[in-house]
Amino acid sequence: MRNLKIKSLALGVAAAALVGGVAHADQILINPGVAWYMNDADRGLKNREAYVLGLEYIYADRFGVEVSGSFSQPKWKAANRGLGEDPDHIAYDANLLYYFGKSGDRLRPYAAFGVGDGRWEFDNTDWVETDVNLGGGVRYELAKNVSLRADARVVHGTDESTFDGRALLGVSYAFNVGPDRTKKAAAPVAEPAPVVEEPRDSDGDGVLDSADRCPNTRAGAKVDANGCELVKTVMESIRLNVQFATGSSAVAPRYHAEVQKIADFMKKYPDLTVTIEGHTDNTGGAALNERLSSARANSVREELVNRFGVAANRVTSVGYGPSRPVASNATAAGRQENRRVVAVLEKEVSAGQ
Repeated sequence: MRNLKIKSLALGVAAAALVGGVAHADQILINPGVAWYMNDADRGLKNREAYVLGLEYIYADRFGVEVSGSFSQPKWKAANRGLGEDPDHIAYDANLLYYFGKSGDRLRPYAAFGVGDGRWEFDNTDWVETDVNLGGGVRYELAKNVSLRADARVVHGTDESTFDGRALLGVSYAFNVGPDRTKKAAAPVAEPAPVVEEPRDSDGDGVLDSADRCPNTRAGAKVDANGCELVKTVMESIRLNVQFATGSSAVAPRYHAEVQKIADFMKKYPDLTVTIEGHTDNTGGAALNERLSSARANSVREELVNRFGVAANRVTSVGYGPSRPVASNATAAGRQENRRVVAVLEKEVSAGQ
C-alpha cells in the first residue's frame, strides 16, 4: 500500500505538470535512448542494455517533468530452473528534473528524481516491483531543438531492497510550445512623437486660421476677434433750406439746384425717406400761417417727386407755421430767414480702415 501511494503521488504530479503547464511551457521533448543497467548482485542477472523512450516537459527553462518507459531482456548468470528462461523487463517511470545553468547555455547539467514500476515477466511467473531512482545528467545542444543527453541513476527496488545502476545515452528532439525564454524581450519601440502642426495665420491679420471667419483679409487691415475687417462708421448728411417771399409758396428757380441735391442723395441711398418741413414768420394769422407753411413744404415735395423723380412714398411734408422760428421776427431779415422749407437727411455708412 505504501508503494502504491508513492507511485500514485509521483505519477499525479507528473501528469498535472504535463497537462496543466503547457500553457506556460517552453518545450516538450521526445527522449529516445539506450541505457545500460548494472544489476544488483542479488538478482542473479547479468548487466543488460535497455531501450528507453521518454516524453519530457520543460517549464520556465528550469523545471522538467518526464514520463518514460524502457524494455530489456536480461540474462541469467546461471540457469534458473525455477523461473525459467531469461526474463523480459518492462519499466515505467515518472521523473522530476531540475536544470542548472542559464537559458541559452549549450551545456545544461541537471539533477533528477523519479518513481515507477518495473515488471518482470518469467516463463512461470510475473511480478511488479516499485522503483525509486535518484541521479542526474547533462544535456548538450547539438543544434536548434536537438540535444544529446547523458544520464546516470541509482535505481532502488523497494520490494526486494535492490540497488541497480543505470547509465543512459540518448538524443532528444524539442518542440517549442510557449514563449522562447532564451530571447530577450524586444525593447519597446518608441512611439514617434506626434507631429504638432504649428498654428497658422495665413492672411497675417493676427487671428489664427482655426478662428478666422474672414480669410484673406487685405494686408494691414484692422480686424476684430473673428478676423473680420473692422469698419468705421461715418455719417453722411445733406441739408435743404429754401426761402420764400412773403405770403408765397412758390419755389424760386434759384433753389432748384438745392432740391436736386436732396433728390440725388436719396437716389444714392434708396432706403432713405424724408420729411419736408415748412415754416412762416409771424406776419398774419396763425391759421393762415399754418396753411402757408404746409403749402410751402408740399411745393418742395412736388419738386422732388415730379421734377427729380423721387418716389412719392419716400417723401412726406408737414407745416409748422410760425412756431419754430430760427431768427427774430422783429426785423425784415429775421422774418426772411423764418419763411423757409428745410430738410435734413443723414445716412450712417461704413468704410474700411
